[in-house]
Amino acid sequence: MDARDVRAGADEDGSPSIIIRPFEPRDSAAVAAIWVGGLQQTIDSTGGLMSLLMQPAMAWLKRSATAADGDVGPDGANLAAHWCSHDGRQMLVATMDSGVVVGCCGVIRGTDEKKSAPTGCDVCSVWRLSVTETARRRGVAMALMRAAEDWARKEGASSIRLVTGNPIAATFYVERMRYERPGWRWDQNLPRYDMWFEKKLNGLQKSSHN
Repeated sequence: MDARDVRAGADEDGSPSIIIRPFEPRDSAAVAAIWVGGLQQTIDSTGGLMSLLMQPAMAWLKRSATAADGDVGPDGANLAAHWCSHDGRQMLVATMDSGVVVGCCGVIRGTDEKKSAPTGCDVCSVWRLSVTETARRRGVAMALMRAAEDWARKEGASSIRLVTGNPIAATFYVERMRYERPGWRWDQNLPRYDMWFEKKLNGLQKSSHN
């Protein structure tokens, strides 16, 4: 996948260009910081009692992922090994005019981030979508998701799934990205129920930036 401007005519209307490209090891610290920042948004988006319940869950997720043996690692030290050393997975990053990384999104074949998909699997899934606070509501998340869907199509996937406990993200997936809610999944690590979202890819028109 080559770096590309996913917003046609961005320079003409004065808005910043959004570039989606594959993750590189030099992006590790930025991606880790963006993802950790997104955990706080998940807490804030729930509100009330649910926010209090979400705090220990997100704290555990941060500790486990950024531990020395976590898939993110300290300052993103393990991201390259996790995303660049295996087939069937791709970490994407978004940059704007300054070249600074402002968002990230992982996509894999299968639905288990830590395992290789079984032979013949035609389902892909999205992981660790996050956008830095200063770049939210500027089309970055949509550009990352469209690029992830394009990657899944090229892998021959018939559908793509994701899971989130963030109400703001859930609304975005349903209303902006046209995902459906097929059911709930129990996450024994947190523990909690998370809702799966799914989008059928067969027969869909490819994104306009192709």
